[in-house]
Amino acid sequence: MTARLLVGPSSVSQHRSGRRGVYDRRRMDLDLTHEQELIRDTVRSFARERIAPVAEELDRESRFPVQLVREMAALGLMGIPIPERHGGAGGDTVSYAVAVEELTRIDSSVAITVAAHTSLGTMPIFLFGSDEQKDRWLPDLASGRKIWEVPLGTMAPDKATGSPNLGGPIVTASGLAFIGATIEPAIRAFDIDTGKLLWRAELPGGARATPMTYRAGGRQYVVIAAGGGDGFAEGDAIVAFALPELPAAR
Repeated sequence: MTARLLVGPSSVSQHRSGRRGVYDRRRMDLDLTHEQELIRDTVRSFARERIAPVAEELDRESRFPVQLVREMAALGLMGIPIPERHGGAGGDTVSYAVAVEELTRIDSSVAITVAAHTSLGTMPIFLFGSDEQKDRWLPDLASGRKIWEVPLGTMAPDKATGSPNLGGPIVTASGLAFIGATIEPAIRAFDIDTGKLLWRAELPGGARATPMTYRAGGRQYVVIAAGGGDGFAEGDAIVAFALPELPAAR
């Protein structure tokens, strides 16, 4: 008797006998290609050598694996099914699925980071975006160069819409990005690893400036000019914020 693989009734493929919904197993090649095996072995080694030693610590500290994401980006894992012309690795769907499977063997949190970045973030732009959107977003997303992006400022109450910006950020050694630069008079602090908004304070005027930092009396301060003008809320102040004191090293 001929070996067969039965599939669902929606299949339109036909066996030689003409019966619908039946495949001839002899016609199917279920083996991975050489390229797919290479991806599998590469990701398996990476997962064992780089993810496994820190997986428990990442879970315990609820920490985003920034360094691992950068390393996976260098391996081309953040855009496997995206064509090379858009910054991806130019792989197929099976290669992508195999890579996610190998990551999941060790740490499902790291695996879903790759899967969500690719399937939820990048693929919709590749499949349904305009040429302009693809040119703008895909190279950074598919290559893994861009990990996060959030709207800065607002043009509507209680909604992060983004606004015209004039000014830049300052990044502290502890991984905080302080920035004013928005239409509304405010200064914000973001986690540079995740893009999470950690702090926001109102200013007496628009901050069309880049913050600065200094130390005095053993404390570190962030200072910004809130002068406004040119569409920004008017003001004439320079405001300094004291950063929290860190526990003394033992």
